[in-house]
Amino acid sequence: MLIALSAARANDAASPTLLGSWHYQGAAIIRSEEGGDALKRILSAKETAPVRDLVIAKLAGAPDQLFYGLGAQALDTRVKLLSPIISDMIEHVSYGEIHATAASSINVSLAIKLPADRQSNWNINLRRYVASLGWELSPPLSQGLTSEWDATSQNSGFLMRYIKKDDWLLISVGSDALTQILEWSRDFNNGAVFHSLQTADSWWSLHAKLDTLSQLFGGNTQKSLKSITLKSIGDGEYLRSGGHIQFSQAMDDSISDWMIPTNRIQEPVVSFSAQRNLQPLLTQIPGMRKLFPQGVPKQSVAWSRPSRVQNTRAAQDAAPMYLTYATWPVGGNSNAKSVQSIQGGLADVLGTNLLNSGRMLLSSNQLLNALSLKIRPAFIQPFVQGIEYAGENYHMAGLTYMILNRTNPPPPSLFGQITKHPRLRYYHWERSDEKLFQYRNLINLVGFLFGKGQLLQDSPLFAWTQFLEEQLGNTVTQLLRKEDDILEIQRKSQLGLNAFEIALLARWIHSESFPWIDLEEITHWEFPATPKPALK
Repeated sequence: MLIALSAARANDAASPTLLGSWHYQGAAIIRSEEGGDALKRILSAKETAPVRDLVIAKLAGAPDQLFYGLGAQALDTRVKLLSPIISDMIEHVSYGEIHATAASSINVSLAIKLPADRQSNWNINLRRYVASLGWELSPPLSQGLTSEWDATSQNSGFLMRYIKKDDWLLISVGSDALTQILEWSRDFNNGAVFHSLQTADSWWSLHAKLDTLSQLFGGNTQKSLKSITLKSIGDGEYLRSGGHIQFSQAMDDSISDWMIPTNRIQEPVVSFSAQRNLQPLLTQIPGMRKLFPQGVPKQSVAWSRPSRVQNTRAAQDAAPMYLTYATWPVGGNSNAKSVQSIQGGLADVLGTNLLNSGRMLLSSNQLLNALSLKIRPAFIQPFVQGIEYAGENYHMAGLTYMILNRTNPPPPSLFGQITKHPRLRYYHWERSDEKLFQYRNLINLVGFLFGKGQLLQDSPLFAWTQFLEEQLGNTVTQLLRKEDDILEIQRKSQLGLNAFEIALLARWIHSESFPWIDLEEITHWEFPATPKPALK
């Protein structure tokens, strides 16, 4: 891996308290390496600079939100103290771990390699920062720049421990800050050092122990995902990303032939996805068990057509069309063919508040074996419909009803990507420029409909996502069965993310709570009140 402290650190992944870890080469080294040309071009572009400044400022204000509540305005003096520290973390090599503690809390430990002048800046700024929070410093800053110091919060019981070891700073924060940092310091004292950088493996990597995280919050560790590991490195124009997902139990390995109603997929296509035997992963998505009470489909395919619609009366594009569809086989019995079970599950997911609002109507047509969700304003009209193809029964879903044109079938090579790979469990290809346009507008539409706010032109993120639509090309993601309980991740992309992940990241950065997640905001959905016109 990118960094290793010593041979003793090799068993850290087995630590019962470890929630996650990361290795990062630092932007300064990455810029000097070959590959990742599109990423480097995008990061150095003028459109990215204001987004970088925005992210640094929000990260610098994150502790204030943690201490004083999500959405709280961070004190300017504290933001100015942390901003150069965040910038250094972007530029320089780092390694970190997050551990759970006995008090159902977390502890964060960081090791970062810095030049001497930046180490002095960290020493001063961090001590001034914790002092501004009212933490007790030992020894106080008046005694000079000592290579080791502690800061304690009397209110929360949190401790920050700071140790300088050669070119490295070791910093730990939390209710058990001493344990991890003392282990690292002891390794240093025994002659271990952080090994020289090895870039042949990855520029950055992440490891998360999801079972330990689930246990921390009282979840069911027997049915959860166990862990996920991700890493990326440059490869010519692209980034190649890899890793694995490990499950708590063995996956179903029975393989059936792909079932695809190919007459519904029409050129031009800007994305195509297929999955089979991914129920352990799909059931982790909130609402999936309710939506499919008879069981999550064992296989499905999804695709999108271009959304840009030219306004013939003006130079700009008209409102986009959301031409995204999915199908899955359902079997031959009458209960399986009917969409009624999905209608009941969808009603359960949406809840009575939305369905009784007068702005959303869930209706069905038993004769056509179809259901639709009519939303006002009617920018989209999600539907599910029973269809037949080659003697098999399917359900088909979409955001906008389809007009069949049988003269534009997709090329056989599109399906050839999935039919010849027995280990394949998930495949996704997209033109990320087109898909980012779709997701940017769709997320804004959802924000408009439900009063969640929109990403508009007053945010640098708006111009940045538009800029990315001109820079991105093909992205391919695959999940391959590696062992009974492990899926291998493979991706080739420009940024390491697909279009949906980029759009979601932009929306998250735009939120007031970034980098934290406001659970109330993402779980509470209702239409904003519409004032009635006054009588004249």
